[in-house]
Amino acid sequence: MRIGDDNKMNIILIRHGMTEGNKEKRYIGRTDEPLCSEGFAKMKEYVGKKRYPKADAVYVSPLKRCIETARLIYPDQDYILCSNLTECDFGDFENKNYLELSKNEDYKNWIESGGKQKFPSGEDPESFKKRCQEAFKEIVEDNLKVSKGDSWKSSTDHLVKESLAHISKDNTKDSDNKVANKAIALIVHGGTIMAILEKYGLPEKGFYDWQLSNGEGYECELMEYTIDENQLDENQINGNQINSINDNQINGNQINSVNDNQINKNQINENQKNENQKNENQINENHINEKKITKNQKKTLKNIKLIRKLGG
Repeated sequence: MRIGDDNKMNIILIRHGMTEGNKEKRYIGRTDEPLCSEGFAKMKEYVGKKRYPKADAVYVSPLKRCIETARLIYPDQDYILCSNLTECDFGDFENKNYLELSKNEDYKNWIESGGKQKFPSGEDPESFKKRCQEAFKEIVEDNLKVSKGDSWKSSTDHLVKESLAHISKDNTKDSDNKVANKAIALIVHGGTIMAILEKYGLPEKGFYDWQLSNGEGYECELMEYTIDENQLDENQINGNQINSINDNQINGNQINSVNDNQINKNQINENQKNENQKNENQINENHINEKKITKNQKKTLKNIKLIRKLGG
């Protein structure tokens, strides 16, 4: 389904500012280092030049370099930390650069595999991509507009979601009253953005074609989503439910078996009539309730289209 104005959403993907490891061309994945002085200054410059769009919601990798970048770009925003948006775990290659690894046989094998081989003692690249893609998908779907009367349930709870207490304005927002966000920002890692756009980005490109320098990003527009519908067919009304009425309650033979000397036969017939009416009303009520079943719809992310590159 194409996105109408009511569901229009811009998605801002920003790579964190530069760290010392980035300057030295090291593989910085799970290493939790802050921005270096040069990276901090460059981010301040980009922010001063208004290189980044405004956002209604901001999602951040929990590593220092992303949190510090988010503080610079969106100082007045509440942030949601999402652990599944962290960079790949480079294992034995972590915090090392090409020169230090050039004689490493595992590194040579990894290079020859086109970067598809699992990092020794680290993460499998395909598992990393899937982790990031699924986290992004759930964030976007969580922010798609909820129709009036529909129930709201956040789907990012399992992403280790928490507000940054020291900069969060309000940690008591009622999710039942949540409205659609028109722009969401993710302050994350280069590999995270590449994984997301490899699967969902338009125009279609390969993983390495989406590389960004520190502080750069992409502004994208949600283009399409699909709707999953679950509807109980009215023809599937369970005949057993109707037939489940206890035959013994309306069985004329049982009633006739009552001793006429103990109970007035007219009274028996009257009781039988009342019982039949009660059961008929119950059948009708069940039928009406079945007809009231409506479609349960879930909006599922399909594509996001590149609008422009940010920073740089």
